[in-house]
Amino acid sequence: MKNSKRTKVEMAISILAIAIQKQNEEFLKLEIQKLREELIKELNLKKEYLTKNEVCQIYKISPTTLERYIRDGLKVYSTGKYTSRKFLKAELDDYLEYRAKLNRRNYGRLR
Repeated sequence: MKNSKRTKVEMAISILAIAIQKQNEEFLKLEIQKLREELIKELNLKKEYLTKNEVCQIYKISPTTLERYIRDGLKVYSTGKYTSRKFLKAELDDYLEYRAKLNRRNYGRLR
C-alpha cells in the first residue's frame, strides 16, 4: 500500500512538473513574441527611409491615405525605374505634423 501511495504522489508531482513546464513555455513564447515585436518596431523607427508598407504599418494609415498624401505634396524617393518608392522618415514626420496643424486650424481638432 505504501508503494501505491508513493507512486501516486510521484505521478502527481511529475504531472505538476509537466504542467509548470508547459506554463513556463507558454509564458516564454509570449515574452519572446513581445520582444520580437518591440525589436521590429525599434528597427523600423530607426531606419532613415521607409517603404510604403512600413509607412502604413508604423503610422497606422491606409495605402489610399498615403497615396492622397503623395498627391498633396509628400515627397517620394526612388532609385530607379522599377524600384519601390521610399519615404524619408524625417520628411514624413514633418509632413504629418503639418497636416495635423492644418486639421486643427480648419476643424479645431485632430482628425
